[in-house]
Amino acid sequence: MLNVIVFQENLFYYFCFVANQPLDHSGLTLYVTKEKQKYSAGIFLLDSYSGVIPANKPAYNINMSCKVNISGSIYPFAYRTHAHGLGVVISGYKFNGTWTLIGKGNPQWPQAFYPVEKIVEIKKNDVLVGRCTYNSVGHNRKTVMGPKHTDEMCNFYMMYYSDNSKNISSYMECIDNQVSRVSQHIPADSAKPLPPNPLLEAKASMTIHHPHTGSSNPNVKQEMIYDPSWPDKKAVTLGFVSGITVDPSGNVHIFHRGPRIWNIQSFNRSNIFQDQDKPITVPTIVVFDRKGKFVKQWGANMFFMPHGITADHNGSIWITDVALHQVFRFPSGETKPDLELGERFRPGNDNQHFCKPADVAVMSDGQFFVADGYCNTRILKFSKDGTFLKKWGYSNGAVGADGFPGPGVFFVVHSVTVAEDKGLVCASDRENGRIQCFDVNGNFRQQIHLKEFGYELYALDYCPQHGGLLFAVNGPQNQTSKPCKVFIINIHSGNLISSWLCPTGMDFPHDISVDSVSHSAYIGDLLARTAWKLQMVSVNLTGTFSKKNHIGQPSVGQSNSQLEENPNKADFQVSVLIGSLLIAPMFLIIIITVFVRYCNSAKLKCCDHRGGSLIGRQHKSFFGNFLTDRHKGFNPVNTEDSDHEIDPLTLSDDEEDYYRIPTKSRT
Repeated sequence: MLNVIVFQENLFYYFCFVANQPLDHSGLTLYVTKEKQKYSAGIFLLDSYSGVIPANKPAYNINMSCKVNISGSIYPFAYRTHAHGLGVVISGYKFNGTWTLIGKGNPQWPQAFYPVEKIVEIKKNDVLVGRCTYNSVGHNRKTVMGPKHTDEMCNFYMMYYSDNSKNISSYMECIDNQVSRVSQHIPADSAKPLPPNPLLEAKASMTIHHPHTGSSNPNVKQEMIYDPSWPDKKAVTLGFVSGITVDPSGNVHIFHRGPRIWNIQSFNRSNIFQDQDKPITVPTIVVFDRKGKFVKQWGANMFFMPHGITADHNGSIWITDVALHQVFRFPSGETKPDLELGERFRPGNDNQHFCKPADVAVMSDGQFFVADGYCNTRILKFSKDGTFLKKWGYSNGAVGADGFPGPGVFFVVHSVTVAEDKGLVCASDRENGRIQCFDVNGNFRQQIHLKEFGYELYALDYCPQHGGLLFAVNGPQNQTSKPCKVFIINIHSGNLISSWLCPTGMDFPHDISVDSVSHSAYIGDLLARTAWKLQMVSVNLTGTFSKKNHIGQPSVGQSNSQLEENPNKADFQVSVLIGSLLIAPMFLIIIITVFVRYCNSAKLKCCDHRGGSLIGRQHKSFFGNFLTDRHKGFNPVNTEDSDHEIDPLTLSDDEEDYYRIPTKSRT
């Protein structure tokens, strides 16, 4: 007999109660019958109480196992996985001499029961085995099992049915690893993450969007201002800025080409640099502090075509030179490299050569990734001492149904960054206008290609704050279908959080670097021969919806120009402008109409030099069709992303004829 029903519902608050969000509805429908049912349902939980996850492990497994002791058979028909933030994949198996997969799930996806793919019968003495795989990279302490959000969990639930006559319990548990001699042989692919599923990942972050495009995230509001005082432009003259990076102390290192221009004569058809006896004679690396004060410069007569620069966790500076086809590491404060990869001026596509390498990203343990971007379109992974470990990426002109090439296909790998706490390596696929993210072993995880990017995406950098953010910048206006913008993207969901128009005067954004301590973004501008600082002045993660998500242009001569306009002021100014444009033509047409009507009624004979010029034309009402609803259903066009101007009062040829005042015939 059913005496009581307990219904528990967990809601993410902003999704349900913030204005402009759809209402959420949930409930329980219960069907009852007096007839005895053939089957009964139950829950079987595999759980780990004693597991401990060490710090900074990209893949750590915790197993659960037990022998089943039941009188009949149970048949799982759905499963659910559960872990906290470190969980990557959870699998459940039956073992009776052979391994049978029951279910495999990503605990970061929506916490729901998913149907099993095939019928599995579980009988007495079968062994149930579960495995939870975690990524603790970026966590500098061990993590234990527990209920707190700083703890972890390892749960695999099975929903099953059984023959009602067997009186099998409706709830059973399998705690910890009781049959370790079996679980140690669990299939190796149990720890392999599932392929990306952007739709489920978007639902998990409470925002549904197209699987291959991002959408605005309403729960973050951020404002950034351009700091025109940074850097001190009187201290040093910069050349063509190709790279920019922030070191652990907050100093900003700018890599520039001096007067050197990369043009069609720079390389021959074999990608060999032509001016090998002409290094850049000016210092190519300039260092400023957070306030824009000049610190030092170095790098004269060392480089030929600077490109990428990266500061690692130890303050070492990594350099790529596309003319030399080499990668260099300079210890903090040193001007001589302690690591040099590639062969001087010799391009190649094997594991010891590069061809115009574009950028470097470094992990905390010293392993690093090279965006071998222009000729080879690939990413290479190396150990701390420079030993080659792995590579991935290739070029291919074929595109999929979404209009983009497949995973791992690149058209210039221009920038690379490591989200170590997420176990991800993300790269800007420049000419394909997208971001591709992989795990640290090169397995594809997700791609992000927002429509706001346009055709190109030049650079990106990762900020671990606020759950993980990608900062990115697309190309200059004349190179892309969209205006130059700076973007902030949720790395987990791929959603666009905020975007800002590039400041007036920014000609060619080529690289971006984020200081997560001071909440600043620095952009290297190739053609303007300078660097820009954008300072985040407020962060609101309370869930308040805001459409204030891009920057207005700073006015000329304005000090400390704010890159995000007051929306009320802006809306009022736009409204006045549009109103004026609409009222003026309407007023003019009304005057002309009245004038013509008076002419037709012979009250102003002087206006008709030919007399009866409108004879034979169908007469209309006093205002003709002007006051009829010709644009019924017309809504104002959002021109934010439009390249065209639209005149809402365009008249047809017939109407233009009707309102034309006749002139005297030529003789």
